[in-house]
Amino acid sequence: MKFVLKSLSLFLIAASPLCAQQLSTSVGVGYASTDLQTGHADIIKRDDSATSWQFGIHYQFDKLRVDLNYVDLGEGQVTLESATYTPDEYHQTVKSVSPILSSGYALGLALPIASDAQWKLNAQMGMFIWENEIVSVHSQGGRLKTTQHGSDAYVGADFSYQLMEQVSVGVEYRLYTLSESINNLSLQAKYHF
Repeated sequence: MKFVLKSLSLFLIAASPLCAQQLSTSVGVGYASTDLQTGHADIIKRDDSATSWQFGIHYQFDKLRVDLNYVDLGEGQVTLESATYTPDEYHQTVKSVSPILSSGYALGLALPIASDAQWKLNAQMGMFIWENEIVSVHSQGGRLKTTQHGSDAYVGADFSYQLMEQVSVGVEYRLYTLSESINNLSLQAKYHF
């Protein structure tokens, strides 16, 4: 990850006098959801959606925008009937059926689809470098934790409307293509330097 950030920083510094138009930062809040593909007879309750949030730095060139975001897609939950499981068996089962609503860094590009003086519509694609933590607590008192890591692609689109010279608001949709796809729809505010 450090290599990616250093490379991006050097690229932006080197290219900025050539064709850069604008640096901006954003904050967003939204709704993330995933569809659990794994059914299990012992599932009592599951929650596969959460409030998401993100903040980012964006660098606008003539024909594309480079985005670096920290994204937190929230937490999911699954509850199993645990009477027949040992704590280790319970954890392994929870791990296999839990929703993956992760957090991490998203590095990507946004390409313009349409625009006007006050609004822009962009298509997005990039890489999501994520981490997910699964904690299970057995009714007999056992508590186990597993951390998962990965990097997967995302695609999406964003629409923004320029409120003032330096402030825009918008909506963004992203589909993160982990083993269980995650849909994220968020409202964003952006400050342009």
